[in-house]
Amino acid sequence: PGVFSVKQEEQEYLCNRPRRAANPVPVTLLEPIFAEFVDNCQNHQSMVYDNELVWRLSEKMSCFYPDELSRMNVFRHVLRQCGIILNSDGHLLSSDGMFVQVILEGKNEIGSDGAEPFAEAMLYHRKFMQDSKVELAKLWSVMPCIHIIVFGACIGFAGSVFTYKVHLTPTYTIIPLFWHSTDLRMQVMAARTFGALKIAVEKMTDLYSCPIPTDVLILGSYTHSTSIGDTQEFSYDETQILRDRLIFFGETVGDAAGSKICIKFVRHYSPEAHKFCANKGHAPKLIAYNPLPGGWNMVIMDALDIDHDYLPQQPGSYRPLSKMAVMDRQPLKEAITSLIQELHKDGYVHGDLRDANFVVRNNQDFMLLDFDWAGLKQETHYPMHVNRKDIRRPDDAWDGQKITYGGA
Repeated sequence: PGVFSVKQEEQEYLCNRPRRAANPVPVTLLEPIFAEFVDNCQNHQSMVYDNELVWRLSEKMSCFYPDELSRMNVFRHVLRQCGIILNSDGHLLSSDGMFVQVILEGKNEIGSDGAEPFAEAMLYHRKFMQDSKVELAKLWSVMPCIHIIVFGACIGFAGSVFTYKVHLTPTYTIIPLFWHSTDLRMQVMAARTFGALKIAVEKMTDLYSCPIPTDVLILGSYTHSTSIGDTQEFSYDETQILRDRLIFFGETVGDAAGSKICIKFVRHYSPEAHKFCANKGHAPKLIAYNPLPGGWNMVIMDALDIDHDYLPQQPGSYRPLSKMAVMDRQPLKEAITSLIQELHKDGYVHGDLRDANFVVRNNQDFMLLDFDWAGLKQETHYPMHVNRKDIRRPDDAWDGQKITYGGA
């Protein structure tokens, strides 16, 4: 752990330890297999073989073993019985041996000496890819890998991808396998998780069984949107200045114009509130709103030309309201107030009304942005970590509280 912590001073591995050592784009967006695994852990209907597997695992892993090798050999043997066959090192390679699909690392008990198992798994993933003869720079794939982490009678799962660094994120909760026989909730959770694991391993095998494209793509798995039955292909710009906020820019593919678009990935969004304001001419046109695996949503809208400089505004561009002089904002007050009142009358709240979420063109045309907190009144709550330190907010704007008209 000491050696690893020194490496992390330079953020050698993007694993959220320490917190600043993180990639703003999570592995569940970089590789859909991980997002689908998260969904399946919660929704998979466990079958007889799933239930039998976790019962065998509970019986075996609840025992005490003289050393790590003995415990891990038993664990691999049980996995083999359900079709997940790992080699003697505890790994599953692609059929051509060029990629690692699954990495198993473990400790005999939680307090055992030696390297931390999540860190060990990351080290192996990087070493394997660096030793591989594959020309990584020519592939768009992020080389995803499933990590199975065992420590005593507990098990955890993580997903990692390899770009210029290894990015790793735990994908589900730690599961103790020494539950009481009457704890059906824990058993169901474990059965769903191992059912989800088997599905994910099969998908990973299929992924590496096909030729990996060499096109350089950002978020290559999400290049199409669906709206009212129509599918639209789009591409991403090479430079992404708002990547850390999961906001990307690109253009449509296949139409003559090549329209400029903005692509957002969010956990919560109100397409209804967005459409209401767009129909009034005060929000970008909403092109598509597509739910994605893993609790994500992809929002695609027209891109606005926003000038963030303090220099004279470019013709036709928008400027953040927050960068306008107070006296220049006054002519907009009545129109903005009217829009918000109409939004409330229709039953919606925005939740984050502040000057940073308004942009203005020609000192008269304005757009309202960021409907991440928006929703129906009395049904929509403030998210976690509402910033009240740097931003002035209504008195009732606290984590978990309902968003009212007064706070919208």
